[in-house]
Amino acid sequence: MPVIVPPGVAALHSSLGSKHKLSVMMKILCDPRNAYHRSVLNQNYGVSLPLINRRKTVSAPRQKIAKGVTVSNLSVAPPSFHLNNIHSVLPISHQDAEKGILNLIERGLIPRAARITLEKPPILPKPVPLHEFQTKFKKLDADGAPQGEKIETPALPYQKPTHVSKYQGKEKKGTKGSIAPPPSCISVVSSKRFKLQQLLQAMRQRESATSSVCLVKTPEAIPTEKFKNVLLELEIPVCKGVIDYTASDLLQFKQHCCFFWGSVLSFLEQVETLMKDYAVPSAILMGKKVVELIPDFELNQRATQKELLSVIKNGSSVQKFLSQPGRRYRGQNGAEKAATKIQATWRCYKLRKAYIGFRHQQWASGIIAISWLMHVHLGRVRKTLQESRQRHLENFHIRAKHLAANWNRIRSSRRTIIHIPSLGYPQSIREADPDFAVHQGSQFGRLCEIKAVDAYWRLLGLSWLLLWLPPNFSNLILKRTGPPQRMLSSFRDSNVDVIYICPLELSEEMLRYYSKLLGLQLAVRSGNPEDIADLQDRFKILTPEAINRFPNHPMSLATFLKYSPKTIKRVKNLIQGKEAYIVGGLLNQDDLEVADVLDLPILGSDPEVAHLYSTKSGNKRVFTAACVPVPPGQHDIYSRQQMIEVLSQLIIDYPEVKRWVFKVDNDFGGNGTAFCDITKHLKCYPWIMKESLRYGPEIWNKRWAHEPALVKLSQELPGLLAQHAQAVNEKRFPTWGKFLQMFVSQGGIIEAFPPSDSITNLTVDMVIEPTGEVTMVSCGDQFHADSPLRSSGTTLPQASVEPQLLNLLCFKIGEACKSRGVVGYFSIDFVTFIHPQTMRQQSTF
Repeated sequence: MPVIVPPGVAALHSSLGSKHKLSVMMKILCDPRNAYHRSVLNQNYGVSLPLINRRKTVSAPRQKIAKGVTVSNLSVAPPSFHLNNIHSVLPISHQDAEKGILNLIERGLIPRAARITLEKPPILPKPVPLHEFQTKFKKLDADGAPQGEKIETPALPYQKPTHVSKYQGKEKKGTKGSIAPPPSCISVVSSKRFKLQQLLQAMRQRESATSSVCLVKTPEAIPTEKFKNVLLELEIPVCKGVIDYTASDLLQFKQHCCFFWGSVLSFLEQVETLMKDYAVPSAILMGKKVVELIPDFELNQRATQKELLSVIKNGSSVQKFLSQPGRRYRGQNGAEKAATKIQATWRCYKLRKAYIGFRHQQWASGIIAISWLMHVHLGRVRKTLQESRQRHLENFHIRAKHLAANWNRIRSSRRTIIHIPSLGYPQSIREADPDFAVHQGSQFGRLCEIKAVDAYWRLLGLSWLLLWLPPNFSNLILKRTGPPQRMLSSFRDSNVDVIYICPLELSEEMLRYYSKLLGLQLAVRSGNPEDIADLQDRFKILTPEAINRFPNHPMSLATFLKYSPKTIKRVKNLIQGKEAYIVGGLLNQDDLEVADVLDLPILGSDPEVAHLYSTKSGNKRVFTAACVPVPPGQHDIYSRQQMIEVLSQLIIDYPEVKRWVFKVDNDFGGNGTAFCDITKHLKCYPWIMKESLRYGPEIWNKRWAHEPALVKLSQELPGLLAQHAQAVNEKRFPTWGKFLQMFVSQGGIIEAFPPSDSITNLTVDMVIEPTGEVTMVSCGDQFHADSPLRSSGTTLPQASVEPQLLNLLCFKIGEACKSRGVVGYFSIDFVTFIHPQTMRQQSTF
């Protein structure tokens, strides 16, 4: 059985655990609801506590908390109501009236200046009764009246008692002098109560009389029409900026505007200040306008000059005073204002001048900083581009060496040729040719690579141009009938797959057309139409997606391919794990970058070499180095004076030449070509012929004999060329001045036109393989449609020159090109004619 130790008898040296146990036991003993407490009392003291059933508490039902706005919005009068309806009152409902007068005023239902009258006021005014000194300290008697004074009470009417005493009869019957019995206590109390009632009734009558005298009568409301007429008729004069506030009209106006007179007074003071500042002699204010403007004035607390003028009746005349220059300085404190204005203007001028100088310096420093940053940025970009282009060029040479080392193996094995017929001409030439995209897309003959041993190049013009024309299927573009039998016999290489990058969108019908056309070889050989081969898997025609993004930018095809990641990715997938190389057009830096991305070699020359020797002047250097016959002329002409001097000397040296041809260096397709019949229109030509006969051949060949003729030619040739020179492409160069401008800006050549009416042009296609082997691919005679200086196509085989002579001349030119680093395909144009003096055939380039 546990032993309970009283709190005061706890051991002094008990441990912390025992102390804690003791405290817990004491808490249990103090809690009668604890089960252990009941058992301890029962065991120690024999006390059994009754069981108390605790009532179950029912929790109050939870109510849903109302969220959001629980009070409806109170109606508010619109701001414009009191401005337009000053004397009218909005209808007030009973619910709004219960909110109180202050609530109605704050909500605008009652105007602020309204005079509120209560018919039955809850509190009545009453004067305080003041007692005189004699009666102030007098004592009151038992009846509540001052001692010594008798309260006069009105006579009461006689009332017959309801109960008659039994002694009354005896009193009448008795003798005289008999004493009446004393009244009972009930009668004494009733008499005192009666006197008190009389006193209270008299006091009430006095109070009612006093209140009726002291009650303040509520003033009657002024009729609305009368107040309105007062406002309409009231005019407040302002004389020299002063308003007479003692005038009867103004006092009457003040009485009517007593509730918002403070705002009116502030407004009138502002008008006075304005009139004094500008020394306005007189002005008239309209009371109605003032009252209409007061609500806005209360909100803004400062009226503008326009608002002040709106309440003035003679506002136009006052406006004239206000708009006079210097009028402000004639009013009050005018001298101070003028001095302040002068000082402020001078300070503003000095600070403005200093600020403009500072801004100019800031602008100059900004321009210098931006220019320097742009210079540094452009230098960084140039350096990055230079490094990138140098890396592309080095990779191009590395892959070219690898192609040359493995050329014999590659050309005899399964391979894929990627044709990118890109013309990398300068931007000025590309923009000047409206059909530049057509020129790049007119080389579908490259698809014949899947059947021919090598590719075939064609040149449209009398210079080197890297255009691809199909000699074997030239009827596709040139509208000829039937390919030559010699070319059909060479269609035997089936190891070539072609990926042709086309600068034009082709429909499915066009793709099926070319697929069937290329498969006609077996059907032509056997004569059976059912033997048409399906070559659809041998070639792919891809169009870069960037062509649709830049429709108005005549860029080269390699540039379009460079910005077409989807097409490049597809090309990579097609050539994966195969031997492949690129056959381009006129190469530029974008071709090298595309080749670097595809990691493929290019069968072609370095871009700088290709651009140097693809010009007309570069052609002349190669022909001169090859020691082949060329027409009389001069190249590398870059100024007008140089052109006139060179042409004058050529006319003197070759007087038998009737027509001279002018060609721009970087143009192609005969677009940059012009000609002029000099001897036909030259006035001094007969005199030059006489001078040559007079001097004789030996003396005439000396330079000093040509000086008089050169002077006359230099004076006459500019006008003659401007009048009689004619461009081949008249749409591009309608006048000689425009052609001369292009000729001088890009450089060009002057050469003689053959002195014969029977002229034949032929084109020879050559290739210099990576191993250095020079091969003639094809040759054919040109035919012309538009102009004798613009080729429209070729006919195969050629029948104008002896094959041995043609072969000799072509290989001389090929060796000259090889020595200058030219690799790949190129074309040579020949001109053959019958010389009028020797009557023998002569060939030139």
